[in-house]
Amino acid sequence: MAAILRSVLAALLISVMSGTAPGSAAITPSRIHLGLALVASGLADPLLVTNAGDGSRRLFVVEQGGTIRIIKAGNVLPVPFLDLSSQVSTGSEQGLLGLAFHPSFTSNGKLYVSYTDRIGTSVIREYRVSASNPDRVSVTSGRTLLHLRQPYANHNGGNIAFGPDGDLYIGFGDGGSAGDPGNRAQNLGVLLGKLLRIDVNRRTGTLPYGIPSDNPYVGRSGLDQIWAYGLRNPWRWSFDRATGDLWIGDVGQDRWEEVDRALASHHRNAGRGLNFGWNVMEASTATRMDAVRSPAASCIGDPLTRISRARTSSRTTAQARSGMSTVPRPGARSRHWRSTRAPRSRRSARTRPGSCT
Repeated sequence: MAAILRSVLAALLISVMSGTAPGSAAITPSRIHLGLALVASGLADPLLVTNAGDGSRRLFVVEQGGTIRIIKAGNVLPVPFLDLSSQVSTGSEQGLLGLAFHPSFTSNGKLYVSYTDRIGTSVIREYRVSASNPDRVSVTSGRTLLHLRQPYANHNGGNIAFGPDGDLYIGFGDGGSAGDPGNRAQNLGVLLGKLLRIDVNRRTGTLPYGIPSDNPYVGRSGLDQIWAYGLRNPWRWSFDRATGDLWIGDVGQDRWEEVDRALASHHRNAGRGLNFGWNVMEASTATRMDAVRSPAASCIGDPLTRISRARTSSRTTAQARSGMSTVPRPGARSRHWRSTRAPRSRRSARTRPGSCT
């Protein structure tokens, strides 16, 4: 079964036979019915599916081995949209990990990828679509925005997305191994274990990208790129398009899997300067009492949901959608769809503050 799922793309069909009124917090599990429908087959380790927001109705599937495939009119096109297989490392948690289309993709044709290169370094790179073929990327248009050395092969993070503010957000894990031996997630002098925010439309100094002036550590102690910190391995995360809230699925270690929600203010600033806790906390459980008493711990909030590791091996997604469709509807309530390998779990429901500086 696992081998089949690694080669196909299936849509999770969610239907609510009898829902509650818009804005209500109550959801009746017995009235939610789930099913799978085959979308495409013949894929190799698909990790992410997204669209370009250009009205073309194409789906773009990221394959871990380094290719991006297009599903067009129900068919997987034979030639990849982009092939980086000769440039990426594979195995374990490495590979081609993220894809984001520029908010103005329809006019500028820009897209961004996140991958680990042949020696395991994390790379964020910009490309443009081919001027002569919208189903192909111009490989010569590539421009590297960021290199980040990874001390271990695991905990790369790798998800990237544009926020409600039009800036590019980048998620990196703590560098790997176990327990964050370098204390990188809590160290504001390194980019590992962080959520970063950069402006791809301009440059700051000699950097190939811009630093938004309202990033929380601009002009303060800490790297200017950092938006939030204290993350172990933020494998998948997203912004709720209706509210701007930030949802993060942070892979746990020994005891708990974690889902975080940072609330937005006027559709922005979700998670600004927030400490998500690792490696001081694993979910809401203290791991280092000395650090819990430190000043940095004042910005640590509890996770929205924690899943016992005794009943699951890892948390893999954190995607927020408003209502039951991918298009926000006025008054629709937000739902977080998650994927684990466990049928049951212990959980707690709490929400972190929107920002902390």
